[in-house]
Amino acid sequence: MNDAGQDHPHADPAASLAAWFQVAVDPVADDRPLPVQPFLRCAGDVAARIGDLDLQAVQHRWGQPTTRAA
Repeated sequence: MNDAGQDHPHADPAASLAAWFQVAVDPVADDRPLPVQPFLRCAGDVAARIGDLDLQAVQHRWGQPTTRAA
């Protein structure tokens, strides 16, 4: 996770965001699971610090793969 917060700099001003997280993942070997536990633990800690959340919707976005400069 390389960024997180309650206010997304590019969010629709009418959107009421509880929290957002930006995550980048390097390729994982086929014989290994995607290591999501550290991310979920961090997201849970952040949400706990915010306090009680009354969520009406959850949105997730799966981005396009990126290429890295060599």
